[in-house]
Amino acid sequence: MDFSKVTKFLESLKNVGVPGADLAICIKGEEVYRHQVGYADLDTQKPILPDTLFAIWSMTKVITCVSALRLFEEGIFKLSDPLSDYLPEFKEMEVRHVKDNGEVHIKPAVNPIRVVDLFTMSSGLTYNETDSAKKLNEKTGGNHTLKEFVSTLAKDPLYFNPGTQWHYGFSHDVLGHLVEVLSGKSLGEYFVSDITPFYNNPEWVIDRFGKPLIIQMPEAMRYPTGGGHFNYMMIYPDGSRLALTFQPKKHSNRKQGLRFLPS
Repeated sequence: MDFSKVTKFLESLKNVGVPGADLAICIKGEEVYRHQVGYADLDTQKPILPDTLFAIWSMTKVITCVSALRLFEEGIFKLSDPLSDYLPEFKEMEVRHVKDNGEVHIKPAVNPIRVVDLFTMSSGLTYNETDSAKKLNEKTGGNHTLKEFVSTLAKDPLYFNPGTQWHYGFSHDVLGHLVEVLSGKSLGEYFVSDITPFYNNPEWVIDRFGKPLIIQMPEAMRYPTGGGHFNYMMIYPDGSRLALTFQPKKHSNRKQGLRFLPS
């Protein structure tokens, strides 16, 4: 197989400001290509190597969306449903409008937040910390429930009218709480019972992938937010081994290829 075009693309990333990358391509469970470019540390010009560690965030988002889509397949909600049908605190939202001179005006939202707006990050929520969320974090030290956090998001104005723009933010956290309300389970319980056995189960991962270099259990992350927090973080030097857990079973063995989702 000729991967010269792939290599050329990776080498071109530096021209658009990407400091470095590491790409592995696996076919039928076997690695057929691996290439690193750029630097792990720009200041020291330390190159990226096969054992370079990367911090990858927001991996819970995929599982949260899958959880919600499973409930969608069961006919429990429609994508076009107003979010307030299930989370009434989001019924009459307001939107902040900032003028050129910096003045902020608060007006009623033109559109309701729909469930689909949570999936597509077009709900009007961003990652800007709202006043209510800041007070909650100061009061609890970050040790609060997903329900408590989502409820604070509904108290402050949105940053744009739902469905009119895209902005990366807390939409999937709210989607995670929607899963809780519709399933009657906590998000972590739903992950384990309906999606995957590896949530909050380091032993399950270690049994299949070996001992990681680092295991951390941040005290402030004792619940899944839907947007990115697991109860533990495990770091492996070769991320492709973990990625192989989603390969089809016909390419699997005991250590990899445990397929959780149908094709």
